[in-house]
Amino acid sequence: MLERISEQHEAIRQVLIEFNVDLLLSKNENKNITKTISSLKAFQDVISPAKRYHSLSDIIPQVEAIRRKLKELQESGNELAKELAQHLNHHFSGAKENDWLTLSTTLDLRYRDIALSEKGTFTRIMKRIIAEMENLNEENQRSGFRQPDNFDMALKRYLEKEILQSEWDPLAFWKFPKDEDWYLSEVARKYLAVVSTAGPADIAFDMEKARLVASRRSSLDPEHLNMMLFLNGNCFLHS
Repeated sequence: MLERISEQHEAIRQVLIEFNVDLLLSKNENKNITKTISSLKAFQDVISPAKRYHSLSDIIPQVEAIRRKLKELQESGNELAKELAQHLNHHFSGAKENDWLTLSTTLDLRYRDIALSEKGTFTRIMKRIIAEMENLNEENQRSGFRQPDNFDMALKRYLEKEILQSEWDPLAFWKFPKDEDWYLSEVARKYLAVVSTAGPADIAFDMEKARLVASRRSSLDPEHLNMMLFLNGNCFLHS
């Protein structure tokens, strides 16, 4: 709506003048609308690109991308971008300290290096992944399911792999692991199978998705709605 007002500003002004309606926007108000549009577009550009699968691993990269865009706007004098950046930092400043977020991002080969960009985070996450594999190994040893892998070597092989393009499905990469990477793949599937709560953000910029929770369907039970979003994001896993 704000974009339409900005695009049609001159036409709207002419109509208001013609009908002698005192609703003309001042130059400062028009300037604020432009700044608001550019600030919100920073979120839209990051969140809106269509993806087949929305994983928890998307959150840290998206936050980093939005932070960069808002910083560029701040440097051009956009006060709203500065305020939005402050709110973003308030809510997500500790994102890389959250093991669920960092492990899922690390084991997503599209974003691995983003999660491991800080030395302290790298050491902590490597230890956590190895601990996860060791726990899985203990469970399997009790049932005699399989022999343990060399966990350090499995991680080393993974860290040496080339980054995937952003449109790739992170779970597809782990679907058919080599035997020596089986434990690592199980840990990866555990964390990458968590669907990110992208629904509200997508709905804000996508009318098609907004229909799912529009007023005509407001009687949907929250539990049922969450299940619908989950199934929609994972419908391809049966193949």
